[in-house]
Amino acid sequence: MLGSVWLRDEPEPTRAPLTRAEIVETAIRLLDRDGLDRFSMRTMAAELGTAATSALYWRIATKDDLLELVLDQILAPNQPPTADRADAADRADAADRADAADRGRVVGGGPAAGRGRVVSREPADRAEAAGREPVDRAEAAGRGPAAGRGPVVGRGFAGQGVVGRGDWRDKVSEVMHAAYEALSEHPWAAQLLPTHAGLGPNYQALTESVQQLLTDARFKGTHLDAAMSAIFHYLIGSAVTDAAWRAVVRRSGLTESTWAQKSADRVGVDATHLTAYLNPQSQAGPHARFTTGLRLILNTLRPRQLT
Repeated sequence: MLGSVWLRDEPEPTRAPLTRAEIVETAIRLLDRDGLDRFSMRTMAAELGTAATSALYWRIATKDDLLELVLDQILAPNQPPTADRADAADRADAADRADAADRGRVVGGGPAAGRGRVVSREPADRAEAAGREPVDRAEAAGRGPAAGRGPVVGRGFAGQGVVGRGDWRDKVSEVMHAAYEALSEHPWAAQLLPTHAGLGPNYQALTESVQQLLTDARFKGTHLDAAMSAIFHYLIGSAVTDAAWRAVVRRSGLTESTWAQKSADRVGVDATHLTAYLNPQSQAGPHARFTTGLRLILNTLRPRQLT
């Protein structure tokens, strides 16, 4: 059967009381409530009721099929950036500005901050290697010829526009943050990524969006493939790692802070550090770490062919 629900035709319409979309919505609700370990087709049938059980198995043949569907659904175009992501970006930007001040220049906010960037004009060869025009101080600050043209809109996650300041890194960052945010809101989804992702339309739209942004930035060939791998491996690795920590805390029945205080000695780290590491609001927390790590990766990528 080719191993994936996306490689088979959807069953013919019937008079069954439930649609596939309604089944997927119910599954997401159950997974958010109970987690992946307790999820089964039996619990789905119990939640849907006796009258809808036959519709469940007519619409969706197996548990794996259903898990593929729910994982792709949570990667559908989502809402604007949440407060957690905006705060994480602001904290990372503050750290960047403090570091940049030592070098005598000021770097503006990241994708969520919406601020201009003030820098000295960079060498032409460096700008060419990065796939853009040299940055001019006045234009970057909104006072030069580029001022007044408005934000640059690129092809976005699942067909939505991505608003950036013109640099491909900002646009890719927006797309990847949207995906990371979706996975953070549904921690069970990260557990499915290694085995159930890749063929659904929303995941495909995500990868195509990033690939188009990199292609527009003049990545090509093997280097394009390597850049895509670096970005998506980082997304998946971050999501899986964060979900693993949250799963341990959830199984304990404790709050994050209480678990950290009780577990720090056994983990071999300071309790304050472990608490901050787990806290999404913290500068050392998962959202801030993802923002900083993604920026480091994107800053190392250059649009040239590998040799």
